[in-house]
Amino acid sequence: MQGETTYRQCLVEVQRILKHGALFGYGDPMHLPVEIPSDLAPLIEGDWATCFVTLDETIDAFIAVGFEIIEAGYATDARLWWEEFTQHSPECKANPNGDTHIIEVDANRWVSFGYVIARKP
Repeated sequence: MQGETTYRQCLVEVQRILKHGALFGYGDPMHLPVEIPSDLAPLIEGDWATCFVTLDETIDAFIAVGFEIIEAGYATDARLWWEEFTQHSPECKANPNGDTHIIEVDANRWVSFGYVIARKP
């Protein structure tokens, strides 16, 4: 998968340029480790279905390139982050039946936001 390959190449480069012992904080839209709710599934396509991964998949990518995980988790206020995103995104404002609708239907059941704090050994 091209996206995953590029993602890992970026992590390799970040890990390469950091000094030993340096911390790296990372936050990204992710999905919870559950099946897509049946009422949400018809709305999930393209980028939504293929580019969001779980926190565990993200952690695995960090470990695979040599990072030590210090802390990782899903943001407890992820829904607020997504709601703010829809309020300020020009794309969401232009197309309220797109991402904004997906986030409303999801209601924090699948879509989330995760973070990883890692160290270069």
